[in-house]
Amino acid sequence: MKVALLFPGQGAQKPGMGKEFVDISSSARAVFEKANEVLGFDIARLCFEGPEEELIKTINTQPALFVTEIAALEALKERVGEIGNFVAGHSIGEYSAVVASGALTFEDGLRLVKTRARLMQDAALDYPAEGSMAAIMGDNLEIVNSICREVQEKMGKVCQIANWNSPQQVVISGDKNAIEEAISLLKKGGIKKVIPLKVNAAFHTPLMQKAANLLKQVINDINFSTPRIPLVNNLRGKIITTGEGVKNSLLFQMDSPVLWDKIMDSLLSVNVDYYIELGVGKVLTGLFKKKDKTVKIFNVEDKDTLMEVSEFLNKKIKEME
Repeated sequence: MKVALLFPGQGAQKPGMGKEFVDISSSARAVFEKANEVLGFDIARLCFEGPEEELIKTINTQPALFVTEIAALEALKERVGEIGNFVAGHSIGEYSAVVASGALTFEDGLRLVKTRARLMQDAALDYPAEGSMAAIMGDNLEIVNSICREVQEKMGKVCQIANWNSPQQVVISGDKNAIEEAISLLKKGGIKKVIPLKVNAAFHTPLMQKAANLLKQVINDINFSTPRIPLVNNLRGKIITTGEGVKNSLLFQMDSPVLWDKIMDSLLSVNVDYYIELGVGKVLTGLFKKKDKTVKIFNVEDKDTLMEVSEFLNKKIKEME
């Protein structure tokens, strides 16, 4: 039985996340207690109670998602034992995946996430023009890349695809004026569904390069172990089995596109039986379902889903004995 563990990225957060894990799992409770200690502030209270305007700030969102996702994983492991043959995460979710793989300790992972979040938020303030992102959806997205290149050449400003999420969804990112021009051209070109994202930064583009270079200095000082569970990385969508490979993946992640569609291709190619999205929401579940309607995928985001997935997995494990 092959199981892939999936961890969502920024945008999935919401007040109340993680609370039900802590209510029923001592392992999840220990994750939040350790996180409060490492961070030096009450991340548990922020996750459980908000307010939303604080939770959506990048400096808070990223550690909040990371801690909640690891808490969800530990709550699941408490009920079914060690689980997972592959791990993958979307953007900040990749840091949860790296910890789940065993390549990085929770404490080191959280310190790294805290630094990443601060650098990315600072990058948004440092850039002289406001950054922007937008999700583009449809069945004919071939024109998106060419329009982004056209806008970059015409305006001399960054405009590129930051997330290749699926054949039906990409996210563009860059200078706000350039993104607005690209949206206008895309609509004229027949793209009907465009959703501006509530961010003021251009994540996963060269506009993150200064922050990425600072983060690289921190990553280079951290020891990465050989992962117990292979990681499918954002950078290339490749299966990574060495500590050095994991480290290199994170070194270039912040200012490179997230290749989630290639991650899904890689996981589908190794015949994963069950996928489990851990933490908050069903964003990755939705992307997989659009990619392949036959995949068997679950999400663990609260007490009910935790119990449902635990019961299912324990039944499957017993059948294999």
